[in-house]
Amino acid sequence: MYSIVCGRSNEEIDFLKKTYYKTFTGDLSKLVGNEIGGDFGRIASACLQGAEEPFDRDYHTLEKAKEDAEILWKAGQGRWFGNDEKAMIKIVVMSPPKYLKMVSDAYAEKHGYTLFKAFEKELSGNAEGAALYTLGMKLKPYQTVAELIKKACAGLGTNELLLTTTLIRFQDVLGQVNLAHMELFGKTIHERIRHECSGKYKTLLMAVVNKVCPEQ
Repeated sequence: MYSIVCGRSNEEIDFLKKTYYKTFTGDLSKLVGNEIGGDFGRIASACLQGAEEPFDRDYHTLEKAKEDAEILWKAGQGRWFGNDEKAMIKIVVMSPPKYLKMVSDAYAEKHGYTLFKAFEKELSGNAEGAALYTLGMKLKPYQTVAELIKKACAGLGTNELLLTTTLIRFQDVLGQVNLAHMELFGKTIHERIRHECSGKYKTLLMAVVNKVCPEQ
């Protein structure tokens, strides 16, 4: 679920909700709010607001980044009892990528580890996955998509729906994703598909990938 509703631009979220309503005559935000609870539900609902701020150099300053980094610390690792997940989620979801990078750098400089590590410490399960995916799509999108492709092929059997939708959604940047995939896992996307898939499905996926990222 989080690979569908998280890590999208405001325009993509708007289009997704309109398409859902046109197809099912329902409110996607309301559905997610009713069906998914806990931290995962809060993250998904926040992402579906489509409220990422445009970057403004006069507003998104280094000083503000340090302030937000401290808010994140106090809401998580620096909190004496429990966590303030709402504050953590708000900053990550609403911050534009360039500014979130500034916050992450300020957090690491002050506290010694990245926002990725901070969310790993504070969340678990689907909530952790959603938070890390949202962070990843803003801070290191190509690596995050490469990791999603690997996840679709992990374990017993391939998650064909996840693999297919990932390759189609990110088709235009598969060249960059393939380079990230090789750096992370020592193999190309083509090699992973060839190893994990078979038959006409493998032929179709190879054609999709080779269209924009021809195998050398």
